[in-house]
Parts: sequence; structure tokens; C-alpha cells
Amino acid sequence: MKRSMVALTGLAFAIVAACSGGSRELETPQQRTDALSAAVLKMIRAEHMAMAGELEMDAEEIAADSAFHRAVRLDPECVEDWVQTGESLCGEQLLSFLEASGKLDEFAESGQPASVVREVLSKAPESADRVGAGFDGYAAAFQLCLEVERDGTLMQDFLPFLVAVGCPLTLSDLGLEEIRAGRLNELAAEAAGLTGRMPYPAGQEHYFITFIKLNNWAGKFSGQVTADTLAAELLSTEGSERVIGHLRNKGTMTVGFLGDSHMDGIHWSTQAPFPDIVRGVFRRINARVRVVNAGKGGDDSGEALERIDEDLIAKRPDITFVILGGNDARHWGGPAPAVTPGQYRRNMIEIVTRLREAGSRVVLMGYPLSPTRKGADLDVFLALREQLRSVADSLGTGFLDIAKVLDAEPAELVFAVDMIHFDPATHMKIAGMVLARLAAMDSPDQLK
Repeated sequence: MKRSMVALTGLAFAIVAACSGGSRELETPQQRTDALSAAVLKMIRAEHMAMAGELEMDAEEIAADSAFHRAVRLDPECVEDWVQTGESLCGEQLLSFLEASGKLDEFAESGQPASVVREVLSKAPESADRVGAGFDGYAAAFQLCLEVERDGTLMQDFLPFLVAVGCPLTLSDLGLEEIRAGRLNELAAEAAGLTGRMPYPAGQEHYFITFIKLNNWAGKFSGQVTADTLAAELLSTEGSERVIGHLRNKGTMTVGFLGDSHMDGIHWSTQAPFPDIVRGVFRRINARVRVVNAGKGGDDSGEALERIDEDLIAKRPDITFVILGGNDARHWGGPAPAVTPGQYRRNMIEIVTRLREAGSRVVLMGYPLSPTRKGADLDVFLALREQLRSVADSLGTGFLDIAKVLDAEPAELVFAVDMIHFDPATHMKIAGMVLARLAAMDSPDQLK
């Protein structure tokens, strides 16, 4: 039987006394935000020490860690309800987490990178008035981002939780959205200098990237930058009326996308991949057009071919846009690329053939050149681009040369801070190019 709210409130009073050593109650949303933020920071620090071999968790610490992982995977709406009102179906689990973390006060001490970042931002004129309420949550997220091997596993549960808790996470939340990149680099340098002797990455570049990572991840989960917001912005772009007019008149059709992380929105740098922006546009102007996004981060052409039947062909696309090749060219530390140019050509021919046999038109997309391509990776990548264009020409597919457009622009205006994945403005630009191609397709002859 669930405990009554009266019982839960009484438990909350006891927990806060145990956590803070005082009599402060969890009466306001801010008090609940602060309590959860502090508890999360303690758990991240404890986990870091355990991963570094500096701590062997005892029974209490293991129980607290289990409560932490259960808490961050709760429904964010339920968490937000509890923070705002003190009442929700997940309130008992959150209170249990607070009770468990209250026994780990030794991990609340300063000196860790999270505390240093908080100290630096609290002294910066741009963000000083933002630091305080819920900032332990930002500090915890920053420390988790430093541990790069974990940010892809826990981060997708962890950040929606902190967004629901009410922690500041984006540069906008911190009052830093308008400052120049150089100033953000200065803050990163100061934080890195203060933690330069810590046993994990602490260089200026790593701290700068972490600021941006958190901004981008949290922007996705807080709704500040989404496929819908970018779709709305794209529709309001000057000169879009003609394309929109053509798209409104399209009949029932399914637009498919097959590719790698440039189409997949799972990466921290990608708040909204261009296929999802295309979907957002059609939701607004023509519900007869369905979009199927079969992008998958990390895929090369062979891996995409292995899943094409289930992920895409089964959805019966009328036209499919394909972007593959970036992961094929990677050597991943070995002597040979993941996929040779010859095998890449065979894979792409098979992809086109399978899609056509299923009744789909095909538009291959040129692969933009990332500044990170060097040495053997670059040589293979350029060879793959030649093979891709050759396949398009020999098979008579459509070819959307986004590479020609994007390669002509400064890299910092095309890519996210990792200089591999696209930033939101680039995804919006590519979505516009895809929509323009679709608008021109009033007949099969206009495919190319």
C-alpha cells in the first residue's frame, strides 16, 4: 500500500534534517531542487571515486547508488510534479533517494572539478547571479561530462532528470548565451588551471567542450532547441513560401532517411537532426507526408545494409535520402579503414538496388569534409566521395550535394564544437535543401 502524503511529508522533514543537519523543510520548489541537486552531486562524486579505484563502496553506499540510478530513470514529468508541488506518484522514490544520499556527506566536500567550476562561474560577472539555486546539479553534470566513457550511457537519463529538477544546465540558464566564445574559453582555462592536477582530463579544451556539451545535451531535453523549434524557424525563413506552397500540395507519401549520426539525434552535439526537422515541417503543413528516420550513430555502409529491411524497407518509403561514408573511412586505430573504397561502392550499389526493388526512389547525399579528417582517414574519405558520385552517376540516382555547399563555408559555422557533427543551424540548412528537392519532385523526371 502506498504511504499517504501526510506520511511522505513527515518522512521529508526527517530526511532533510538528516541531509542538512538542520531543521529546514522541503516546503518550496527551490528547497526540493536544492536537496535533489546536492544529493546527485554527492552520488556522482562517490561513483567517480569508485571508478578511479579510490573507493570500495560499502553496503550503504551501494544502496545509495542504486537509489540514485532508480531516481534518474523516473518519468521526468513525475519528478517535475514533485519538485513543483511536493506531491507525485514518484515522491516516495525521490525521498528514499534523499534519505540514502544523506548518509554520504563525506562526498559533499569541495576540491573536485565540479566544485571548481561552480567557484569559477560564481565569480564571473555574467553568471554570478545565476549560481546558487540548484547549481549542485550543474556541477554534477559537468563532472559526469568530464568522464567521457560514461556520458553516453547515463547522460540520456541523467540530464532529463536534472531538467525536471530545475537545475541550470544550458548557457542560457547560466547567463552565458550572449558571451563570445573567447570569454567562455577564458572561464574554461581558469577552471582547468585550478584542477590541473586532478587524475582525469582537465585541459582548457576539454573544459570548453564540456560547457558546450552540457548546453547541447540539456537544450535537447529542456526543449530550448528541438526539431519542432527549428522546423518553425525554417518555415519562417525569408523566401521559403514557394517551397512551402509546393509541399502543401503533396499527396500521401513516405520520405525515408538512411544514414549515420548525421541523421541520428542521439549524439550530444545534435539537438535535432535534419530528418526530424523535415518531419516537423510536414507536421505543420501537410500531415499526408510521413517521415521515417532510419539514421543510426556509428553505422558504416555495411552496417546500414544489414538493417535496411527492418528499419526502412518495411516502412515502404516512396523516396529515400542516404548519407553514409564517414564511419567507413575511419581506421579506428588500425591499419585499414572500416570499409575499403571498393566494398563501400558495392555496399552503396546494394543499398540503392534494394530500395529501388522495394519501390523507393533514391537520393544519395554528398558527405561533407570534417576538419578532423587527416592522414589515412582523409585519403580514404576522399576516395569514398569519388565512389559515391560514381555510383549516383552510373545508377542514375538523385544526388543532393550538401558537401559542395557546406565545404565552401568556414568549418566553425558548419560543425558543432567536436568538429565532426553538424550544429543546429547546419541541420536546419540541410533540412531546407531536402525540402527544396522534395518540392521540385512533381514528376519522376525531376528527381535528379
